[in-house]
Amino acid sequence: MRLPPSSDPPPKRKGRAHLPLAVLLILTSAFTGCRDAREQALHELKSQQIEPVPASLLLAVSRKNPALLEQLTAAGVQAAMPAKGEPTVLETAIQTGAWDLMPKLIAICSPAVLNAPDAQSRTVLEKCVAAARPDVASLLLNAGAKPETASDPALLLDQARSQPALLDRLIQQLPTGHPALSPALLTAAQAGETPRVELLLSQGAPPEAKNPYGASALTLSSASSHTGTAALLLKAGAKPANSPAALQHAVERKDSALVKVLMGAGANPSQPADPAQAEKTPLTLALAGDDLNLMDLLLTPDAPAGICFEAALAKDQPALLDLMLKHRIPLDQAMPDGNPPLVKAAIGGKTEVVIRLLENGAPLDSTGVLNQTAYHMAVIHGQNAVAALLLKAGMKADEPFRKPAPPELLPLFDNEYFAKWYGKDDNLTPLMLAAARGDGPQLRMLLDNGAKRGAQTKAWHRYPIVFACDNARIAAAQVLLGRDPDSETERRHAIISLSKQRVSLFKNDVLVRSSSVSTGRRSNPTPTGKFVITDKQVDWTSSIYKVPMPYFMRLNCKDIGLHQGAVPGYPASHGCIRMPRNEVQAFFRTLKIGDPVTIEP
Repeated sequence: MRLPPSSDPPPKRKGRAHLPLAVLLILTSAFTGCRDAREQALHELKSQQIEPVPASLLLAVSRKNPALLEQLTAAGVQAAMPAKGEPTVLETAIQTGAWDLMPKLIAICSPAVLNAPDAQSRTVLEKCVAAARPDVASLLLNAGAKPETASDPALLLDQARSQPALLDRLIQQLPTGHPALSPALLTAAQAGETPRVELLLSQGAPPEAKNPYGASALTLSSASSHTGTAALLLKAGAKPANSPAALQHAVERKDSALVKVLMGAGANPSQPADPAQAEKTPLTLALAGDDLNLMDLLLTPDAPAGICFEAALAKDQPALLDLMLKHRIPLDQAMPDGNPPLVKAAIGGKTEVVIRLLENGAPLDSTGVLNQTAYHMAVIHGQNAVAALLLKAGMKADEPFRKPAPPELLPLFDNEYFAKWYGKDDNLTPLMLAAARGDGPQLRMLLDNGAKRGAQTKAWHRYPIVFACDNARIAAAQVLLGRDPDSETERRHAIISLSKQRVSLFKNDVLVRSSSVSTGRRSNPTPTGKFVITDKQVDWTSSIYKVPMPYFMRLNCKDIGLHQGAVPGYPASHGCIRMPRNEVQAFFRTLKIGDPVTIEP
């Protein structure tokens, strides 16, 4: 049975949507135009008897014929990979200098053709960079040329340095961390190219890259005083400890800003750039250059105090010392010669340095290589002003010289007699040394600061005046006896002649009295030399012979002296100088303790 027709509209067909008529007309026109252009190009090529094949592209390039190339591309011809050993169409264009054809050629080359190497393994991109054609190189990169396919990507980057924009693009298109980035970073760091260094680091260039000679990017940057690039490298992870030459270069150039950056990153100012020259460090270079600004940046509590103090003392620079104290460098560290700073300053008589060291708590009892304190070394070296400072700071004037001590100490006493007693007795004091040397100013300084005239050695009980007398230091003996020989207006002096058996008394070198004497017989001779009266007793009995010796005037604290006794006209005593009663009384009244007596043969 046939059904009647439905009044409903027919159902829509499923599938592709219908395009608007206007769009269809445009597309049809474009397709027709393309087809017509291609057919037109084919027709023209046929009229020239040129086949629309890749080989014909070489013909267009060799003839430098842009019209022919246009016809071939319009005909849909694409560049193909050549046979082995044959150049690509791009290489041919470069060889013939057909640079104006390169944009059209690049457009019809596949990435394989773009990156194909020549017989020397060089790519078209390399050749364009070498020929300084950044315009063509950029087109190649846009079309898919890969910088990493170059025979030497590092050389490629280096050749592009005269083309900054291209260089940055090559860097960006290299794979992250590519080895070619390292040498590029070294070059950029040395040149101070801060933006490029930042770019290279962002592309994975290692911040501690080094050249074949071992110089790092940080070192090269520092050697050229490029603070900005150095800061970038440090931020990226470069370690100053791995590039010790960086700080050294900054110091040599007196580049305070760069030194500050490096020190802030943990650079060690005592680390030498060359281990074979351990003594040459940034710190020693700054010390040698007298640059206090650099020193202020380089000094840390860990700095080698000995080297710093040695420089301050050698150059006599209190300002440098103040810097070290500011940075709290320890005051008890030994200097290169083995002495702590206070001892070294005392030896050199550096008064201002000693004052600063004492004000900042330098230990008084620290000893140097000779096992002596700063005070003792000041006395030994005759640095009286320094010794006085140390006494006022708390040292005891009669503090004995330390024992044991190395043999090198003995010659410094500059007195064989004292050195001998130092070796055989203990408790020898600075006053005894000053007495043995006859150092009047030092004697007075020590006495003014509390040194005791009555101090004595431990075993032999020798007093300071004995050291003066035994060394014929008359003026020193007089000072120890309470006299001031420099201010006296009347000088008395007795001279005894053993051969003439006479004693003469002088006042201000004028003979005022003379007397016969009897000196020691041959078995007990009277010693010759220079003496001083150390004691006077109207009534004295010999402790040895138990006989009276009236008006006794002892010489040099010894067992001999002038006294009343028998004078037979020849030597008859046990060593003393006998005088007649009337004469000895006159001499006794005139001569004072401390007056000199000379005994001549």
